[in-house]
Amino acid sequence: MKRSDFGRIIYERRKELGLTQEEIAKKIGVKPNYIGYLERNLRRPSFKILKALANVLDLNPGYLYVAAFPHVRDFLPIDEERYVVKNLPYPAPLQELKEDMQLRKEHGITDDEIEMLAELRFRGYVRSKMDYLFVLLAIRKAISSG
Repeated sequence: MKRSDFGRIIYERRKELGLTQEEIAKKIGVKPNYIGYLERNLRRPSFKILKALANVLDLNPGYLYVAAFPHVRDFLPIDEERYVVKNLPYPAPLQELKEDMQLRKEHGITDDEIEMLAELRFRGYVRSKMDYLFVLLAIRKAISSG
């Protein structure tokens, strides 16, 4: 992670979710220009704001903290691999699919396939467990006909 990663993460995640700076600002109780400052790495958030941002953007707060304050790596034994994007929590719709054992059994969805879907990072674009099922079935069809 580079020092500029925090602003990039906030910006890209906001775009993925189709949110404006104004919408994010309203949800966390700040002015819209503050979100712009964060995205351009002109400000660092307080712990309260960072936690609210992580919640609104559905990001791992520890990952976001290390991105916002990269100097902590100099003082703490941080395992960098723990903070890569693939280790973020599952998006809610994928978590629903993961936990719906009846639907998984009906379609023969394996744990490996759930992990594959998590790696695709469709957050913000896939809005339901059925959307994830559609993506998985399309991938299976493409693989089997190729």
